[in-house]
Amino acid sequence: MSEEKNYEEKHINSPEPWLDCKSVWPTKAAYFAWLRGLLRKGWSRYPIKTEFMKENRKRILGKKGKEVWGAMCSECKSDKIMQEIEVDHIIDAGSLTCIEDIQPFVVRLLMCPKSNLRFICKVCHKIRNHSQKKGISLEEAAAEKRAIAIIKSKKEMEWFAEHNIQAGRNAVIRRQQMTKYFFEHPEEK
Repeated sequence: MSEEKNYEEKHINSPEPWLDCKSVWPTKAAYFAWLRGLLRKGWSRYPIKTEFMKENRKRILGKKGKEVWGAMCSECKSDKIMQEIEVDHIIDAGSLTCIEDIQPFVVRLLMCPKSNLRFICKVCHKIRNHSQKKGISLEEAAAEKRAIAIIKSKKEMEWFAEHNIQAGRNAVIRRQQMTKYFFEHPEEK
């Protein structure tokens, strides 16, 4: 077998760049996380996304009482300033964890028509992504995200005291308690 054929067989027909550069991508997952980030960076400058934003934004009252550009979140139906809003794919770009995922991911991410786009506020987008990632309802995801936010703020014990709830023995139990509470009391801010 010629050197050229050998190279083609090894690198083009079965590419595995993470094996060539372990210091950059220690695992296959690290490589695909890098690739996903690279493609998402391209999405941030996608011309159809930019056109969608220009065509669908509107003037709203900002926090200081001045008119600013904003949009309505497709989930919570609240008007938000553009800094609090994101453009989301209605049909998600999907996963990118192996070579076979590359083409479908690129097509769904970067060949997407305006009709597959919507505005969503950052809070609702995090909840939707958490729901999809965990395979849970939006209500369960919202409850979990609220519990996570309190835990990250290092105020969970304060929260338990304010709600007269006996805190669980460990962090996992306390998170479950808070999630259950927020799921049962979604109206509480």
